[in-house]
Amino acid sequence: MNTAIIAIFGVVSTLLVIGVLSARQYQLTNSDTHLRRHRISMRSVFSFVVTGVLILEIAIRLGLIQSGEHKYFWVHLVFAIPFFVLTAVLVFWKNGIRSPYLHKKLGYLCSMTFIGTLITGLIFLLT
Repeated sequence: MNTAIIAIFGVVSTLLVIGVLSARQYQLTNSDTHLRRHRISMRSVFSFVVTGVLILEIAIRLGLIQSGEHKYFWVHLVFAIPFFVLTAVLVFWKNGIRSPYLHKKLGYLCSMTFIGTLITGLIFLLT
């Protein structure tokens, strides 16, 4: 099960990098191709995050994984919950067309929360 979770983190990380690079290229060139690539990768990130959370919750409910075992699990949640909420906000509410400045700032914040989620999640999985 840990391998599947790490694989989902890997896919989400790759898609986030593609999305950020595509957004940067769109800013430089104003090309619709880069905008389309950014939208597809960010929607995919949201889909993988939702899928990963659902799989993890099902595994916990079935008793395949013990939840809350680690003493500092709340540290992981401090990063994971804002990442999930910010991803939904960026995909559905504050997209780059309606408010590009706020979208960019929230995107940076979302990336930082993902890095925190990734680091704390991997520490919990590997210990």
